[in-house]
Amino acid sequence: MTAWRRTLRIFSGRERSIRSRRNLILGLEKLEDRRLLAGSGITPGLSLSKYDLTVSEGGTSEAFDVALTAQPSTDVVLNISSSNPAEAAVWPVRLTFTPDDWDLPQPVLVTAVDDNVVDGRQVTAVTVSVDQEASDSNFTGVLAQLVYVATEDNDIAGFVLSAAALRVSESGTMATFTATLTARPNTYVTLVALSGNEAEATVSPAVLTFAPAEWDQPQIVTVTGVDDSRIDGDQTTLVTVGVAEISDPSFRELPDQTVSIVTLDDDVAGFALSKTVTLVSESGTTDTFTVVLTAQPETPVTLIVSGSDASEAMVSPAVLVFSPTGWNSPQLVTIVGVDDSERDGAQESVITVAVDAAQSDVNFGGLAAQTVSVTTTDNDYGWQNLDNPFDVDGDGFVTANDVLILINHVNANSGNSTLPSPPVSPPPYYDVNNDSRCTALDILLVINSINTQTAAASSAGGEGEGRGVGEGESGGEGEGEGESGGEGESLSPDASPATAALPLESRRSAVIQPLFVSAQPLSDPIAARRSPLISIPSAATAVQETVISLKPGRTTQRSLPDWAASVDAALEIWEPERDEAAELSSAA
Repeated sequence: MTAWRRTLRIFSGRERSIRSRRNLILGLEKLEDRRLLAGSGITPGLSLSKYDLTVSEGGTSEAFDVALTAQPSTDVVLNISSSNPAEAAVWPVRLTFTPDDWDLPQPVLVTAVDDNVVDGRQVTAVTVSVDQEASDSNFTGVLAQLVYVATEDNDIAGFVLSAAALRVSESGTMATFTATLTARPNTYVTLVALSGNEAEATVSPAVLTFAPAEWDQPQIVTVTGVDDSRIDGDQTTLVTVGVAEISDPSFRELPDQTVSIVTLDDDVAGFALSKTVTLVSESGTTDTFTVVLTAQPETPVTLIVSGSDASEAMVSPAVLVFSPTGWNSPQLVTIVGVDDSERDGAQESVITVAVDAAQSDVNFGGLAAQTVSVTTTDNDYGWQNLDNPFDVDGDGFVTANDVLILINHVNANSGNSTLPSPPVSPPPYYDVNNDSRCTALDILLVINSINTQTAAASSAGGEGEGRGVGEGESGGEGEGEGESGGEGESLSPDASPATAALPLESRRSAVIQPLFVSAQPLSDPIAARRSPLISIPSAATAVQETVISLKPGRTTQRSLPDWAASVDAALEIWEPERDEAAELSSAA
């Protein structure tokens, strides 16, 4: 060391500072000392201005200078190389020093390379070495020197979701979002998607795996609404996406992210009845219907079942309670017909099913009541047509055929006018006046009904001319004349269009004609022995004469005794029965 210091004193003619001597001892790194070393026998070498650099993947660069420590005889060529060009690139890659410029520093630029890889801080070695074949032989033994470059990573581990909130429905509608990594990992990254409430929303797939080569490819997650049958309103579910432990360490500690999923409720409060019309009988027959809720309640639902007429139909049970767990199990309601002693025919009543709001889930409290119509058929049968006593055959009209049916019955049951127990379902209805017998009076009442209809039709038809005569054993005669509209008139409401086209007298005969066509011969041996007994055709003729005995337009109808006498003559009724009919006619 003493020799070196003495040489420097002679060469420079002054003392150097302590720092300058330290630099000479450590390898003469300062370029300003290189001229002093030239020709002084100093060993050839390389001098670098920096040995440590820091760059960033954002594209920053930093330079260092290179020079020779001694003047060469010929050119000296240096090679510059990076140990990891993917992290740090150098330029230029060759430096040439000549004997003339050997002491002029030449710069080397180091630039960070952006690699999209989350690899953290990377250190690269930049090597400066002598090209042995292209350089002065005095420098061929010079050792290479290293510059260490730290490349700061600008790639941040992370993942992004394409949506923060989605909407689906309980009907099964779907929505999607994507997941993407923000930087390339060194190893695989696995994301796990979990639904916070799979009873409202499910996710698929639940696992997403990103390979380093496909890190920037978005992956789709599908969310599907789930139907739960509950009236729970719109529900919000959080889908959580997090990094699995098996993932690249740079991603492993990332925080979870969530997507808010709203599941729209499609359940509507209500209840349903299995039928709305039912039929029972006074004999005690029953019918049933069921009631069930259309959606699951949060709390019990109570339904009240009531009937509008307990004298015709009884209903049970009166209360139905549906729990949240048994809401979809139908409950049975039974309707029983109630017997009474009245011949009231089929009766209509209503069964009402209503929510007891005070005892029910609030969602069901405002529901409207529903009804079931109940028909209770009558089991109190009779021989009289309650809808129209004169309509003997129950066809909805009063015609000569109703008279014929009664005549046939009286003839077939001569001497016994009392009617037996009625069948389950008449017609014929033989008891016109509801006295439990079928007599001439019943026939007379139907004839009068027909005449009343005929008179009303004649009055409505205008003015014309007609004549009617009726005679009976009582000696009574009736005769009258009047005006009538004539040929536009019909005898009964059920006259056909073909009949209506005939003259008045012909029309009357046409209406009575069924009496002849439908008449059956007497089979009653007692009646057959009666003498004299008028035949069915003769009786029908007498009835016809009775029917036309009222002139169209007359306002005065013959007395009931006269009518009864006419019918008695036609039917040859026995004396006691004729007297009874006369009494009934007088009373009427």
